[in-house]
Amino acid sequence: MLSRHDSRSPRLTALSLLVPVLLLSPVAMAQDAQSQQVETAAAVVPSAPDLSGRWTGTWSSQSTGHQGPMTAEFCRVNNSQYAVSFTGKFCAIIPFRYKATLNAKHNPDGSVQLSGSRHLGLLFGTFRFQGTVTGNRFQATYCSKDDTGNFRLTRQCPR
Repeated sequence: MLSRHDSRSPRLTALSLLVPVLLLSPVAMAQDAQSQQVETAAAVVPSAPDLSGRWTGTWSSQSTGHQGPMTAEFCRVNNSQYAVSFTGKFCAIIPFRYKATLNAKHNPDGSVQLSGSRHLGLLFGTFRFQGTVTGNRFQATYCSKDDTGNFRLTRQCPR
């Protein structure tokens, strides 16, 4: 504010107040543009794929050489877990069925790593699973008390 005794002219005072505003405007615009870029980048990040649905394929034992058909019904519990019901046949005639909760880790490339375990009693022990879903293919390995092997499943009717 100018006093009666201030020797500066009103123009000079107005200019001195305007200069900082003009100098800070590009900074504010740059920060706004950067904020918009971050928001846009966040909007294009793909969401975690939902693996829910029916998967079919085969299982095979590396220990015994046995193999057979297998299906899995995936049901998403949350972003990091799936309840999975596995069914199949052993020796082409003996059916099996068990459920397991698999932990999901979503990778930046869109693949999903799954892991989990399920105790199947004294006879079979604990089955441990570890696998990867890439697109519509699920490849996993398992190990248990007396067996190791793998299964390969393909998603039916992808979402």
